[in-house]
Amino acid sequence: MFKNYISTVTPAFIVIILDQSSRMDEPFKKDLTKAEYQCKLVNEFINNLIFSNSAGDKIKDRFFISIIGHSNDNANEIRSGYLSSFADNPLRIEKVKKKVSDGIGGLVEIEIEDAIYIDEIFNGVENQLEAFILTKNKTKDWIEQKGYCSTLIVNISGGFSSCWEGTTKIVNEIKKIGETLDSPFIFNLQLDANVKELVFPNLEGIYKESFTSQLYFEWSSYVSNDIIESGLRNGLRILKCSKLYSNHNFNYILNLINFGS
Repeated sequence: MFKNYISTVTPAFIVIILDQSSRMDEPFKKDLTKAEYQCKLVNEFINNLIFSNSAGDKIKDRFFISIIGHSNDNANEIRSGYLSSFADNPLRIEKVKKKVSDGIGGLVEIEIEDAIYIDEIFNGVENQLEAFILTKNKTKDWIEQKGYCSTLIVNISGGFSSCWEGTTKIVNEIKKIGETLDSPFIFNLQLDANVKELVFPNLEGIYKESFTSQLYFEWSSYVSNDIIESGLRNGLRILKCSKLYSNHNFNYILNLINFGS
């Protein structure tokens, strides 16, 4: 995905933007609200990233993660740090039940411990504009500090962007950052239970959807050739001119992305 080989020497930068407005208290799927589902996805993603970058007791710091939330007309940096700092300092550990294979074709329920890094918040109105402005500044700081880009921005939203024109302007400015090096990739996850599930849609696959869907599609980056090839190897048909957009999930999509690590 990125031009640079991702390692502890040249880590990648991941920004996760969380919608923490009151609309995230709406029901979404599997008896979860949008806020609960959002937290479940992000906590699972960070845990999976830690697991895939573990070597014994050591966590390889191939990724620097910043989590940004927006609500009540504000945007704030919730937490930032290298992967090992998340592994060493979760908010808490929860015991959950999970079904796994019993080795003979069946399933057995076991109790495991899950690390939690963010909690659900839903209060006030959204402000994606300020969240993307903060993201733009942090991306510029990253490139200035590292001398390369290798940046993935994941924007999770529960609905329409009230300042969509201004936000579109900032998103387009972010896409132009580091053009001579390696522009940031922007992935949009729009939590919408009222439309058909879309994964890596192209323009033809989204033009019949709502204006909100088209807006997030426009904000998203085009899928790169290596993601298309990775998808084909994993049985997922991805058309050319598709974009990094989904309206239900992002963890299984990110598994297809070759971070070069």
